[in-house]
Amino acid sequence: PYAPDITLDSEANAAKAEAAGRAALCDQGGLADGVRGDSITLLTVALTGRVDPEAQKFLEAFSTGSAEGTTCGKPVERAAGAFVSASDVDRLVARFDEVAVRVAGGTLVPGAAVTMCGKDPCPNGTRSLTVDASVRRLRILALAPKPGLAVRLTGPGGEVTVDKAGDVSLGAAKGTARTIAGRGLVVEVDRPDDADSWTGEWTVTLLDPTGKQEGKPATLNTYLYSDLKVAFTGKPALTRGEAQPITAAPVLPEGVEADLVDATVVVRIDDPIKGTTRRVVDAHDNGGVDQ
Repeated sequence: PYAPDITLDSEANAAKAEAAGRAALCDQGGLADGVRGDSITLLTVALTGRVDPEAQKFLEAFSTGSAEGTTCGKPVERAAGAFVSASDVDRLVARFDEVAVRVAGGTLVPGAAVTMCGKDPCPNGTRSLTVDASVRRLRILALAPKPGLAVRLTGPGGEVTVDKAGDVSLGAAKGTARTIAGRGLVVEVDRPDDADSWTGEWTVTLLDPTGKQEGKPATLNTYLYSDLKVAFTGKPALTRGEAQPITAAPVLPEGVEADLVDATVVVRIDDPIKGTTRRVVDAHDNGGVDQ
């Protein structure tokens, strides 16, 4: 108990109990430090938009360590969690989906923010991507502000407009669609044997046939699942204090014919002792990591 001697019989005592509770959470060596010390990630979601700004700062500080001058626990170099306000629920849904997709081998295709089109396609609600023979699956996550979304998917094998869960067909390319959050769709299409229905340019457009959401911001994430893998050469033995070269190369599975035109390799190094993350993008850069 954090306030055993305080009786909740007045506003003043209630305020004292709240202060004692915050201290138990956020004093150095308190609950927040204990949770982070156990490598537990804190994710706090405000389920209402009427949370006081100061209360939001406290929730964010408890989740991440600090927020606009408000701190909770010992200072940390890397955020130990995240705070999501009610207005950011779409971002939360998209991030959870992204985590699941990445674990399954999918890669997010970068793209600009989109807005809803009306009943007809529009540039601001359309995104294009190129699919080659090394891609085995295309996945689309689309979220509209309100129910009524339709996703128009155009590929080398044809065109389809998806507005409900079910099977999806674009020529020889087949897939499925399911609803998400009551106002969104996830569409997945798998590579067919017929390359003519697969390789080439694809476009995704977010439509609202009623026109009521036209111009409203929406969420659109596109993912590619590739058969291209990265294999380390040999089995390097890492010895503290000694430099050790590590080489890797892209590998295509048997039966997939494709040429690697260009590639950028980024190595992420997590230091569990310091709690830091470095990204190495240059062969002569050690990312600031002590050898």
